[in-house]
Amino acid sequence: MNNNNVGVIGLGAMGLGIARSLLRSGFKVHACDVRAAVTEQFASEGGVACASAAQLAGECDVIVTVVVNAEQTESVLFGEGGAAAALRPGSLVIGCATVARPTPWTWASAWRPWACSIWMHRSPGARPRPPPAR
Repeated sequence: MNNNNVGVIGLGAMGLGIARSLLRSGFKVHACDVRAAVTEQFASEGGVACASAAQLAGECDVIVTVVVNAEQTESVLFGEGGAAAALRPGSLVIGCATVARPTPWTWASAWRPWACSIWMHRSPGARPRPPPAR
């Protein structure tokens, strides 16, 4: 396991910031995004552009998914070209999407064949909010 190879899936405002911070910290950062131009721009800054989440997962033991919601997370992990197809045993997947509370536990059972870990941070924005006062 080489923890210096970190993958970032999703190069939006948060993902690009995370990827750049990891680069500045000395990590070899592999990245992919649905927008090829953004991935190529990141590669010009010193990152490694990957054509798919599966390609990224084949190179990295630590993967950070920085997408919007559960559906996008499931797509980049388990969909066509998803990371799960290429995960190595012992990989760590860190999810940064806003998802319903039981969702990560559902995914955890899907990780068993790879003996991987998935970590989801409870974001303050993920708490249910009361309806606006009228």
